[in-house]
Amino acid sequence: MSPVFDPDRGTILTVLWLLRQNSSRLRVTRKAKRAPEGVHDAVKGYAPYFRVFHTLAEAAKCGDSWTYMDLFYHRETDRNEVNGLLSSEIGVNFLCDQLILSQGVLEYAKPKLIVVCNARAADFFGVNRTEQGNNTWMGYDFVFDESCGLHRIRGLHPERINKEMTHTQLENVAVCFTSTLKYMDKFSKDRLAWQLRFAL
Repeated sequence: MSPVFDPDRGTILTVLWLLRQNSSRLRVTRKAKRAPEGVHDAVKGYAPYFRVFHTLAEAAKCGDSWTYMDLFYHRETDRNEVNGLLSSEIGVNFLCDQLILSQGVLEYAKPKLIVVCNARAADFFGVNRTEQGNNTWMGYDFVFDESCGLHRIRGLHPERINKEMTHTQLENVAVCFTSTLKYMDKFSKDRLAWQLRFAL
């Protein structure tokens, strides 16, 4: 499934840590007779996986102006397998190439708000960058916005992996970093939906 973007509509973009779910773990309902063409089609066909995003978007009053994308185009659901790529130069280069591609998609989409639904995925955005420069990856530079309780992109860090990218189209875009929605309790989901409504 590829993300469907309409830059003129404004999109809430949900980003997850593991890009593709193993096909054996996603069950297509009997009504879904073809591959999904977009996230809203996937919500119907793969409801056990995508319903949680649809529910959040409804609670945040986003209508259908949201989409889902993966950071890595790697068919793997086991975090340990993906983490294993970090232990070799070839694996790190593979992840960097994938992130450069995903960053290009994000920049093209120009979403109004980005929701990163996995604590590990936050590392790849650069929000957890250390003073030594670790965890820079895509290298977005963030500032915490006290008025809405979210981070905002304020530019790019010079140590990012894509040196050819000289500026970002996402300056001042709000980013909500949160844990995996599937395991979040109802009260945390309610607060998250309120925060997203407030930010929009």
